[in-house]
Amino acid sequence: MFAAAAVRLSQSIGLHKSNSFGLPASQIEEWKRVFWIAFILDADICQRTGRPAAQDTRDYSTLPPHENPPDGLGVMEIGQFHGQFLLSTRSICCHPTESLRCSIAPMHSIRLKNS
Repeated sequence: MFAAAAVRLSQSIGLHKSNSFGLPASQIEEWKRVFWIAFILDADICQRTGRPAAQDTRDYSTLPPHENPPDGLGVMEIGQFHGQFLLSTRSICCHPTESLRCSIAPMHSIRLKNS
């Protein structure tokens, strides 16, 4: 429920559109991250519960965040391991699933079975 609210809030302030409004690149990248985190969470929860998604992939034009962000955010160091949470990769993985659902049937008519 909160993921759907996050998607609706991000849409209400325009994060789902690629228009930069003349903002600095760092702020645009932050907006992309916020939108895609909300999108990914909503898509994941919907796939697990069978509920309809709050978003329609045809309504947004925001590109995924940079794979190697210049600010280094998303990089985690745990002990000797150095890894990166690839938000851009996760967003790309969610996108085909949502596109496929939209092309097969309206969002309100789809119910996924728990396996």
